[in-house]
Amino acid sequence: MTIEPFLLISFLSGAAIAAVMAYRLSRGRPAVAGGPEGRAAPDPWRSGAVAPLAGGLGTAILLSGSGLVWLLAGVGLLALMAVALIALRPSYDVLWTTDGLEGPSALLVPPFGPKRDFLLWRDLRRIGKDRWGNRFVEDAFGHRICWNWLYIGDGHLLARLETVRPDLFDEDDVQVDSAA
Repeated sequence: MTIEPFLLISFLSGAAIAAVMAYRLSRGRPAVAGGPEGRAAPDPWRSGAVAPLAGGLGTAILLSGSGLVWLLAGVGLLALMAVALIALRPSYDVLWTTDGLEGPSALLVPPFGPKRDFLLWRDLRRIGKDRWGNRFVEDAFGHRICWNWLYIGDGHLLARLETVRPDLFDEDDVQVDSAA
């Protein structure tokens, strides 16, 4: 099996563009930290690895002109690249201070999200997981801050939550919300 030079160049070009974009989006953000003030953010290494691979494959497949199925596969891979790059934006970070917690109210991609909320520690009513395994904290009005296990700093955030609001944790850690 031989690889067409055109497809190899397409793959490498798409991968390089996505890698540069991932690098630029993840630069200049403060380090993840724990304690009274900190930040949890999507892992730039995972998104940074998915984006170039999906971008390169998507570009090569689209430019190969191999039919409708391949066209749809190429578009799907480019969409995956876009989602991986969007996840690197600071709007998906969860920040906590001595006053409360700020972060995305949903882990959806634009234009549907992420809307950001700020919740005071004293207003939190529960911690849980939605049906997709994303963690959240919620106040009495249903406002949420969401994150998942792919976030660097997830452990620091959970430790801070348990320090500030130990009453939210039961013996099973968190409750699963089947309605979300």
